[in-house]
Amino acid sequence: MPPLSRIRPQSRSRAPRLDPVPSRVPVTYVVPTPHPAFLLRGAGQYTFAVISDLARAQRIAGLGHPDWDEGRILSEPLRPAEIVAWLEETRRSRCRVSVDVENEIAYRGKALLTHVGVARGYDGDRRALDRSALCVWLRRKNRQRVYTDEGEGKIRHALRSLLGDEKVSKTMQNGAHDVDVLTGNGLGPIRGYDRDTLVMHMVLSPEEPHSLDYLGSTYTDAPRWKQEAKGGSGVASLRKIPDGVFRRYNALDCAVTLAVDRALWTEIRKDPVLVKLLERKMGCADLARRIGARGFAIDPVRLREARIAYARRMESGLGKMREIIGEPDFDPRKPKALRDVFYVKFGAPITLRTRVTRVGSLAKTLLPRLRPYLPS
Repeated sequence: MPPLSRIRPQSRSRAPRLDPVPSRVPVTYVVPTPHPAFLLRGAGQYTFAVISDLARAQRIAGLGHPDWDEGRILSEPLRPAEIVAWLEETRRSRCRVSVDVENEIAYRGKALLTHVGVARGYDGDRRALDRSALCVWLRRKNRQRVYTDEGEGKIRHALRSLLGDEKVSKTMQNGAHDVDVLTGNGLGPIRGYDRDTLVMHMVLSPEEPHSLDYLGSTYTDAPRWKQEAKGGSGVASLRKIPDGVFRRYNALDCAVTLAVDRALWTEIRKDPVLVKLLERKMGCADLARRIGARGFAIDPVRLREARIAYARRMESGLGKMREIIGEPDFDPRKPKALRDVFYVKFGAPITLRTRVTRVGSLAKTLLPRLRPYLPS
């Protein structure tokens, strides 16, 4: 659902413009939104709408993140020559891009690539490129080609050149899936993929949600594009969403990912420890993707023995942990239980709070500071 400030045209029509008004009379802006008590009484589906309204109020007051700039969302079907020209211009500029794919499960579990979204914008030196996003539509709902064999061949060649150019830095949101789909559909290998917004947010705020919907509402003024496309029906399905809406959905995914990447990297690069942690996490994520079980011969007997040994080791470690803490029902997977142990039971001082709920943070970078307060 979009924020109330976006679905009340009468409120927006009477409200003053957000441009500077050359007047001595002070201007008051009103951003309508549900009362927090409304959310606490069972209307949790409006939480993201309230977050968006509050973020908009912050930006009006000059307290929020940089304004969201949707730029040009190129979601309408373009001619192959126009798509190729846009992709080649992006590759020559060497600016950072974000990539997102949409796919269907085809015969025997193979992921059939239907849309490829690419957004381009600023890199560290703010190259002079328009901030735009392009959705490359490859398959219709009936899995038929959108373009002729010759046109699609040219588009795929331009995509392969862009994705395989290691000089073009790339950002994705949970890109392990996207890389596998792109590679499996003949657009690999993917080079230059050095940042992932999900991993970046895990480094900064591991206890918060990491979905793109949440990140977009926190770090940008992006429209409620996911709710508008899905209609509150859960996971997006290509067969249930109109073609035009789905193409815009894919392009906005890329644009929001690039805006979130810029905001997260601005915070991470201030601390060399976080930069190093991000590099290691990206390396671990790439290793985990490459050593997946697909294509490997697995001995079921050894697999069963390894699972039993792993379960015993975890049970032994959990037992020692509960013995030290003195709580037989302690569950380390619950953030609240960990906060109670660190900040209540052992009395560790709160030196860092979470961004939204303002409770004690459990970031990995804080563990060395909390260690002196734990029992030896």
